[in-house]
Amino acid sequence: MIINYDDEFGGIFELLKSFLLLKICKFYKIDRFSDESLKISKKIFEKEFKKLNTSRSFFAWWADQLVNPYASKTWSLKDILKQANKNNLSLYSTSPIFNDSNYFQWYKNINDYPLSSKNNNRLFYNEWKKSLISIIFGKKHKKLNNIDENVILEIERFSNKISRFILNPKKNDIKLKTPKNFIKIMKKCGNITIANELESLLKLLNNNENPKKLIKFYENTSELKKTWGSLLHYAAFIKE
Repeated sequence: MIINYDDEFGGIFELLKSFLLLKICKFYKIDRFSDESLKISKKIFEKEFKKLNTSRSFFAWWADQLVNPYASKTWSLKDILKQANKNNLSLYSTSPIFNDSNYFQWYKNINDYPLSSKNNNRLFYNEWKKSLISIIFGKKHKKLNNIDENVILEIERFSNKISRFILNPKKNDIKLKTPKNFIKIMKKCGNITIANELESLLKLLNNNENPKKLIKFYENTSELKKTWGSLLHYAAFIKE
């Protein structure tokens, strides 16, 4: 069985772009699906979007991702593996690939292969944790060891809070609490500039009622505006 899904970790920065646009639309009392919304999106995002190697037009991305309430429907591999364990499904492979635990192993060596789907899925999840920063940024980073589950939960809550606003900006007047442990990990992994820019943007989003200032700040970021992550994920399972 092969599925694809929007990942709540790999999609953080793309979801944040949607959050920013919808906040601005809310400030101006503009409908999210309007021509005015598209015009603002082009001003903020189109220049960097055109640098991506993508087959989608900017309009299609705006319609599918930035203003579509369904873009809020994200999943985590952790939750998917819970469902897989209930149905005796073993995770076989993923895209993006993050599990390299079998690299440089002798091809006849099968002694360590986990026969239990739960054991196999646990090993995949542990490899996923080590690759979390690479998944979030959509670029290869040095693997993390012993990342705390509380840090993962903090990032998960941050992403889910963004999604709740995307689903219904009128109903959910959300302020995003700065995920301090996430900021620390970004800086630890060498992403100091984007960590600082993210922190500053969140403060502006929470405390500023001037959309022009928000737009200007985002346009002047050196790293945040260029960061997209890895939103769309695939997972292939085999039945035990």
